[in-house]
Amino acid sequence: MIFNDIADREEDLVNAPHRPIPSKKISVRTAVIYGVIVALIALILALLIDIREGLPGISVITALIFGSSLNLYNFKVKQMGFFGNVLIGLNVVALFVYGSLFSYFVYQQGFTWVPTIVGLAAASGNVGREVIKGLPDIEGDKKAGNKTIAVVFGPRVAGIVGAFFLLGLAGGAIGACFKHI
Repeated sequence: MIFNDIADREEDLVNAPHRPIPSKKISVRTAVIYGVIVALIALILALLIDIREGLPGISVITALIFGSSLNLYNFKVKQMGFFGNVLIGLNVVALFVYGSLFSYFVYQQGFTWVPTIVGLAAASGNVGREVIKGLPDIEGDKKAGNKTIAVVFGPRVAGIVGAFFLLGLAGGAIGACFKHI
């Protein structure tokens, strides 16, 4: 979230001027330093998990891939609108897949599909949330050149697309339940 706030500082001047960076309560330099420290702590913790559990680098690789993916979103892909929303959804599902892989390697159980199904449902819900979250930010997103669904197609279409993906959240939850019946 720290690097997201850094990347969004121009939009936030319009959409959320009270936030720490646009309000100048925290400088961009301080936020970058803090973000790097938090990222390094995350990598160290991932390494410690891998060492403790005898994992073949899964935690570190996951942290590197999806940390990079989130920064790619923050500084490049967000402006592409819906593709950015999907990238965020993929980052959400990755947490669930990581949990399944962790269980597989640590507890020597088969790969469990229920967390992956729930993860896909969560990803769908998150894509819906990201699309709908663009509704109050239309003015700032236009100014920043972000091509969100709300900016390109208007609030009505964004609401319909967002609702469609939120239905995927419900469908995935129901699908996970049937996996156990």
